[in-house]
Amino acid sequence: MKINRLFALVFLSIVAHLTLVLPANAQKKGAANCYIGFEYQLSYNENWGANRPVILSVEPLSPAARAGLNVGDIIDSINGEPTANMDETALIAKLTDPNNDETRLSVSNFAYHHSNRILPRYCLDYNMIDERQLTRAFSLYSMEDASERVIVYPFDTGKEGQTSFEAYQSFAFVNAKSTASDETDEAIKAALKQSLERKGLRYDAGDADVVVDFYYRLANNPFYKPELAKRTPTRNCLRIAPESGILTPLPFLEVGADKQLAPYVLTFGIRFFDARNSGRMLWSCEAVEHFLHEYIIADYAHNAVPVMLMQFPFVRYELNPSIRAVSRRYNYTGIVYNADDISLVALVVPGSPADKAGIKAGDRISAINGKLLDTKEVLNKAYHSFIKETLRYRDESTLFTERSGLKNCRFWGADYYKKLAKQFAKPKYKTAFAYLFNFRPYINGESPRPFITFDIVSSDGVIRQIDVTPELKVASYYSLE
Repeated sequence: MKINRLFALVFLSIVAHLTLVLPANAQKKGAANCYIGFEYQLSYNENWGANRPVILSVEPLSPAARAGLNVGDIIDSINGEPTANMDETALIAKLTDPNNDETRLSVSNFAYHHSNRILPRYCLDYNMIDERQLTRAFSLYSMEDASERVIVYPFDTGKEGQTSFEAYQSFAFVNAKSTASDETDEAIKAALKQSLERKGLRYDAGDADVVVDFYYRLANNPFYKPELAKRTPTRNCLRIAPESGILTPLPFLEVGADKQLAPYVLTFGIRFFDARNSGRMLWSCEAVEHFLHEYIIADYAHNAVPVMLMQFPFVRYELNPSIRAVSRRYNYTGIVYNADDISLVALVVPGSPADKAGIKAGDRISAINGKLLDTKEVLNKAYHSFIKETLRYRDESTLFTERSGLKNCRFWGADYYKKLAKQFAKPKYKTAFAYLFNFRPYINGESPRPFITFDIVSSDGVIRQIDVTPELKVASYYSLE
């Protein structure tokens, strides 16, 4: 590890997060930055949403999530105006217009067509920064809770190019034949059924629009070289556990690794056929995985099927799709800070824990949990020092590259939690914003702190301490990159 290199990257990362929080077009007096919480892509795919925006991801707890928007939704209109052939500039302007208290969307998916959704307004002035943004800015305090990774899967996905899937409503299974037990087949069917029903398709064995087939084969790898494998270190690759969203190490080779190191190869595929014309395949996805040791196929399907179906019905990548895994957990009080004068409370969200505790806009925070606040520049310098001087407490086995490009990232080593808590407590590091993660033992020690103490100087000069019981926000998710 080259400490100077890591330090330089951290510096650039933190400067970007604290000074470039808002889009460039919002960096002027009177401008506002509106957060909607979903990503979309204009579809040029005849199968789904042709010439309209298709939602690719929805952040938990975001305005989009509160509006009931789902991945795969086709946005048919915005405030009554059709989106077909609407240019990108107009789309963004309509979705993020700070002058609208709410945005009316009409959306379609398998389970509904032209259904109304109300996207609530969440806009902050150009010089405001909230706790969601600060969690990202100070992510190196707890990358276990604030990080993003990209996982590549060995999938080959294809589609029939002339058929629109928008009218499909139901599915059934082809009688799958295999050399394995019926128990395995039933487990695969259960995984498929659960994923497709979550997408809004209805299971109908008697009169389906689409029939689903699958196949699998676990075999010895003909290219396996035992002697090479013995002298070549390998490690389990990380895969997403779809139900929890947690990254789990599994005994597969990473995409691009030397196939000669794995003794087994699994071929697992899913195919969709037109129920009225069984010879016409509409969609397919095949995984070719190299296993370091034998693995239960039903367990593989349980984890892989939801990820494979992320590209049904809207296919974005034919080969080796990249999946973004986002970890985001933080303490929420509802305080919005002045980005230029970080100790100044710019806004308190109505009904939030801070609002209920009596903190008000215009209050100045001198300390949080006894740790002094300072200017943004001083906080940055202290943060850099903390990261550099606590590198020895990180676990080498957790090494990864963050989606932002920050290399050599690692989680804290469990054996160092007591020592770390002492480092977080040192005044010189000015770790006031560690309150975002103080539910962790490496920050607060063995005893969880039930509240956060703010030292406040009100606008009329009154000095007081206010205890705020935070809400733990969990907004982790995964999506196509």
